[in-house]
Amino acid sequence: MPWYKCLVNEVGPVSDSSETPDLVVYINLTDKGGGFFKTWFYAANGIQNQLLDVGIAAINGRKYVEVAATAPHPGNQPYTEISRIYGLPPQLPEAPTEFHQISLSPAVGNAGRAVLAVGWKDNSSYEDSFVVRYSGTRAGGSPDSGGKSVGANSVTASLSLIPEYTYNIHVAAVNSVGETASNAITVTVPPALPSPPETRTVSLERQVIIEGPIPWLGVFPSLGVVPPGRVHKIHFPQSGSVDTFLAFAKIGHSTEEFPDSNAFVTLTEGQSTTAAQMTAIFGVATPPYSTPNPIYFVAVFGEPPSSPLPNFVDIEITIQPD
Repeated sequence: MPWYKCLVNEVGPVSDSSETPDLVVYINLTDKGGGFFKTWFYAANGIQNQLLDVGIAAINGRKYVEVAATAPHPGNQPYTEISRIYGLPPQLPEAPTEFHQISLSPAVGNAGRAVLAVGWKDNSSYEDSFVVRYSGTRAGGSPDSGGKSVGANSVTASLSLIPEYTYNIHVAAVNSVGETASNAITVTVPPALPSPPETRTVSLERQVIIEGPIPWLGVFPSLGVVPPGRVHKIHFPQSGSVDTFLAFAKIGHSTEEFPDSNAFVTLTEGQSTTAAQMTAIFGVATPPYSTPNPIYFVAVFGEPPSSPLPNFVDIEITIQPD
């Protein structure tokens, strides 16, 4: 009888036919050499206990067996006989193949990371896990390397990578004996995309003064830690039928100069600033902000004389985090 190195899939009773000898132990095998796949065999007289013991031990220990058996018949019926069976020591897992990139999503914002999805073909039956290992560099940057583990039988994984780095990446099948690696791929991560604009509300608070035009003062960011960025626009929301306005003091001017039109940028309800108006207020079209260096908004609030002055006036600003 020929010898086969096999993976043990199941140990009796047989589940897919009634055409079997009586009172025997069955074992379902896959030949690692490709001769047969998930094929049922039965134990010859005298080795039934051995087949049962070795087969169960192989399944529990994730090991292969070596068998002397007649070649399977077409259709796997009637079941062919095993005359000898031996357990083999633990083996290295077969190396995964066809390692490839599935997708690459660019990072968003300076602090973001790109997401790389990779895939491979699982050729092993006895891996405990897979590890995707990566190593990346770029001119003037520190090396970035590491690995991500995924479970046995996995065929995909995702990695978080630094923009503008070039990485060498492979996947390895791992078990208690060691690991076997796939082919490697090279991936260059594109630059990060700019963060999308966001709208924030800033409350301008009425200040207490003895005489002169009353200023309203607001600040952004006002509380907590906020990622740095730039302000692109101020919008004075429409609040109702009352016609009101906000006069923002230009850079180098103060609210004491109100109503000098040369010293202010005026927004009525529903209006937004232009780039030129932002430059007039802050000195640049998109003034930067950060937690330690916030932006201050100073304005005079105007409304019909019969209306009481509010303590707070809300504006909306368009920001873009770095």
